[in-house]
Amino acid sequence: MSTQNCTNTISSSVPSTVSLAGSKNGFASALGTGSRDGLIKTVIYTLLVWQERSRSRSKMRTMDLHRLNDIGLTYEQAKSEFEKPFWKA
Repeated sequence: MSTQNCTNTISSSVPSTVSLAGSKNGFASALGTGSRDGLIKTVIYTLLVWQERSRSRSKMRTMDLHRLNDIGLTYEQAKSEFEKPFWKA
């Protein structure tokens, strides 16, 4: 699964009111306004992103060259992606 597909999957499953950590409306905004709900939503969203990255990278690790080529990746590109820790984009 490509990074763009992962992002689209995550974006479609998380409410649009939830912001990604570190973004304009992320942790800084939630902490600055004292909005506990905003902070909770941001943490939940971040955990969902990390879970999806871990799952997709694990699947990518098991793909053969033919399947990698079908999604437009070389083995080197896939290896670079699946060797990243889940918290790195």
